[in-house]
Amino acid sequence: HPRFKNLHQFYNLLASQAAGKYIWGMNDDSLMEYAGFDVDFANQIESLLSSHGDRIGYFAISSNSSDTLGDYGEFPIVTREALKTLGFMDYEGVKAWGCDRVMQRIYQSMDRAFHIKVDRPMRHIFHEGGTQQNDNRTEMEKHFRDQFGQDWGEAVRNMQEFIETVDVSPYSAKLLEKINGAKL
Repeated sequence: HPRFKNLHQFYNLLASQAAGKYIWGMNDDSLMEYAGFDVDFANQIESLLSSHGDRIGYFAISSNSSDTLGDYGEFPIVTREALKTLGFMDYEGVKAWGCDRVMQRIYQSMDRAFHIKVDRPMRHIFHEGGTQQNDNRTEMEKHFRDQFGQDWGEAVRNMQEFIETVDVSPYSAKLLEKINGAKL
């Protein structure tokens, strides 16, 4: 199987094959380090969705990410209904990092972006330093720089600016249609 050239392709393919009530896009170097987090998260999600019969929701989890885009949910959880409504887990217009922040903007536009309270933030091992460069990271950095600029600082600024200019209204309209349909 050839390696994906865009991060969203990887997450979207896996999400399309997932069978659970909640879909969690997470890297293999991410750790939750408290007992029962899965039951805790499910209980919080159900509580947050209790007044939303359509079950549309995006759930952010605090992490130790080193980026500066805010507490948006580096590895968000979405409900099966949200995934089916939009047809994707991650926004397709960003080839590397940043698609998760666009997703938050989409769900925020419909007041369906929630934050899960955690006993301790999720650890994203790469952001703890000391992680060796690997082929996947090298490939992602290449795509990131190709899309946003070769100078790292400039590329990060360009990505942040791009994310804020993405027109989320077509996706918000899909969510609104589902939300309004559930209220009938």
